[in-house]
Amino acid sequence: MSHPNTTREALLAEAIGDLGKLLDRLERCQLILEGADKSFVRAALSLGHQTNVFQKQLHDLKLAAERDARQRNEALATQKAEEIAAAQAEAMNKAANQMFADLLRPSLARLVGPLDQLHQRLDHPWWDWISHALTAVSSASLTYVVIMLLPRH
Repeated sequence: MSHPNTTREALLAEAIGDLGKLLDRLERCQLILEGADKSFVRAALSLGHQTNVFQKQLHDLKLAAERDARQRNEALATQKAEEIAAAQAEAMNKAANQMFADLLRPSLARLVGPLDQLHQRLDHPWWDWISHALTAVSSASLTYVVIMLLPRH
């Protein structure tokens, strides 16, 4: 190649040389970009797979959390139901005892009073006979005293 004769030719030759260098650099950039594109595709595929795995793990975690929450809620509900049942049973016992005290005790006392007296009499049946015997002895003694004190004619 011959040397340029004018400045214009020199500038054109310089520009053509710079353009060649620029094209070489563009070809290298194209290769680099193609490699980066392949890397991005692999990364996207890997990220898609990892996202699927992560979503499955999140779903499993959600199911486990729901199961645990359900079990805790069931245990708490059972505990509260037992507490409520115990409180109701206690309230019903108190109400029944109060009703028994208010309604049945007076009636039972009226029924039991005569039965208690009969029971005491049956436990000591000789008390009635003792009073009869004392009455007979005292009347016989008085009769004897009266007869003895009366003058004889």
